Amino acid sequence: EMEGEKERIVFYDIASGPPVRSYATNPCKTRYALNYKKVPYKTEWINPLDISTVRKGLGLQPVRFMPDGSPIYTLPIIHDLVSNKLIGDSYADFIIGGWLWMLKECLFEWDSFRNWNDGIWGKLYDAIQEYSAIKSNL
Repeated sequence: EMEGEKERIVFYDIASGPPVRSYATNPCKTRYALNYKKVPYKTEWINPLDISTVRKGLGLQPVRFMPDGSPIYTLPIIHDLVSNKLIGDSYADFIIGGWLWMLKECLFEWDSFRNWNDGIWGKLYDAIQEYSAIKSNL
């Protein structure tokens, strides 16, 4: 965890152990990104049996669904305490979002592509558009 500055980010990770340590791939990717960007954060270690309760308590939807329709709740979650925004899945979604943006700009068949697999690509693209804005420092 980044220390020294006031943490404005709460990072929810899957607890293993003892001793408690990070081991799941998606939370690890998020932790690497936070550390690389030197973002101060605090880790909340969540027992795997409590993940659905935590996500529901934060008002987050399931990440995906099983073929029988039952929900799958998983981590990581990033909670920005200043804006009170929650990101309830992998940082990898934002990387995929970058690829989807490129495809939208370059692929003539984008309208067809975004509807594949019950529209999952289009839904993901739409969900992360607010994060693609270019912000001026002027």
